[in-house]
Amino acid sequence: MRPLFFSAFLLFSCFTASAIATDKLDDHPLPADLRVSFEQCEKPAYPRSAGRNLKSGDTLVSTLTDADGKVTSVDVMRSSGWRTLDFAVARAVMGCKITNLAPGKAIKAGLTFHWMIEDADFFYFEPAKLLPASCPASDSLRIAGNDEPGLGIVIGAVVTKKGLVSYHSVEWADDDDALTQEAVRIVKGCKFEPGANSHGILETAIAIRLLPKTSGATAIVKAAQ
Repeated sequence: MRPLFFSAFLLFSCFTASAIATDKLDDHPLPADLRVSFEQCEKPAYPRSAGRNLKSGDTLVSTLTDADGKVTSVDVMRSSGWRTLDFAVARAVMGCKITNLAPGKAIKAGLTFHWMIEDADFFYFEPAKLLPASCPASDSLRIAGNDEPGLGIVIGAVVTKKGLVSYHSVEWADDDDALTQEAVRIVKGCKFEPGANSHGILETAIAIRLLPKTSGATAIVKAAQ
């Protein structure tokens, strides 16, 4: 796909595929030469709507297979920041056979899909960056670190050339609506370093993940069944 002036190159550039049996191994041992791979699955199509604001990120999912090795459910463990990208990954792997042999039981396997954007015309693209110190204080939520686990609450934002939020979207909400609205308040009050390409500063999208201050929440949201 080539929306506007950039091209999106979407690859299974990195994934984990360590199989974990859902039952005790001694009840039904997995084949010794069992291999797990997502390479044969259909690659997710980049959603046309995501191209308007240069959306990208990494989607981390956990899959569960049937006894034949076909994916029967997909859980989003960590969002790319954009629900439409996460769902595209879930749809792509759902029903795909990811084992070279029938395992004889359900197994779990993880996958990280990298949504990457390459500015083919200008050879340079820099996304907007959050300035954490500018964000409003909160007693209940904090900005999540890049290496912290958990889906959390994810708020998408369109950042103007002046580094302010002009539009927001709730990509992943909490069951507690008050917490979700608090996340929106925080993100709308943050300032950003605007995105840029070889032509100069431009309006782009960014997703911010927030976690509760009172717990190391590791919420998992079912993306497809």
